[in-house]
Amino acid sequence: MLLWVPFQRTIHEGFIMRLTRIIGAGVGIALTASVGINILQYFQKDKQSFLNEVNRDRSRINQDALNEVILGYMDSVRNNTVENAKQTGRLEGILSVAYRAAPQDNEYSAVWHGGYERGLEQSKFVGEMEYEKGFAAGLAKGRADYLQSINNILESKEDFKTTLKEFINNQTKLVESQNKQEGDKAVKSTDKK
Repeated sequence: MLLWVPFQRTIHEGFIMRLTRIIGAGVGIALTASVGINILQYFQKDKQSFLNEVNRDRSRINQDALNEVILGYMDSVRNNTVENAKQTGRLEGILSVAYRAAPQDNEYSAVWHGGYERGLEQSKFVGEMEYEKGFAAGLAKGRADYLQSINNILESKEDFKTTLKEFINNQTKLVESQNKQEGDKAVKSTDKK
């Protein structure tokens, strides 16, 4: 039995040694893999940030180029508009020289001016008709109705008529006396000065 126990111990120690080596190798492989993955992620992140920066620069360059194209187009439109205005002015000058004849001598001008004058007269006529048909007619009818109702009241009530006349006379006298007093005060104030 003595021989058997040390033999068992050697087998057991060998197993533990092998197991320790396997575990150590596994831990080493895991650490190496972890460091490798971390390095890979760092380089991928660096590459992504570089690509992002390149993309931003490309976008800025594209936007600048687009702005230049748009500004060039707007400038050409402005220049064309200025040129068109100049050409229109030249044509108007040429036409004004060509059509210096009196409107009755030039058939086109006579027709145009005649139509323009008829249009003005028609506008004036329509405005007058609308005024007469609307406001003026309503105002005249309203005044007539008002005067008729006042006459009816005055005719129906004779005492009201006399009372109204007395009221008007009293008011007139009151206003005249106030005006005389104010006039006297103004004269006195100017005399003092």
